Amino acid sequence: MSKRSKAAKIDGGVGWSIGGNAPDEPTAQEPKPPAFHKLMVFERKAQKGHVVTIIEPFQLAAGEVKPLAKELKKLAGGGGTNDETSITLQGEHVEKVSAWLVKKGWGLK
Repeated sequence: MSKRSKAAKIDGGVGWSIGGNAPDEPTAQEPKPPAFHKLMVFERKAQKGHVVTIIEPFQLAAGEVKPLAKELKKLAGGGGTNDETSITLQGEHVEKVSAWLVKKGWGLK
């Protein structure tokens, strides 16, 4: 049996331009309105048996999650952290956070 050369395969991948099918330039995503998001708010056991409340997935611009996390941490009266798509709060705050998010117009699952 002979091995097929990967170079002989024409698949229209990177570097190929067949009939003007060049990949489009990536565009910045428009921020979604709060009602568009279908957030999940749930509790999970963390290290040493502590409970954390997680709110995800956010589809916001990079700088928009941080102020929202700050408001939620103030509401919960505790610490927490955030990354690009989620906010983690220390403690059991599912009911309080869910009610606040619905009041502010965010969609929940």
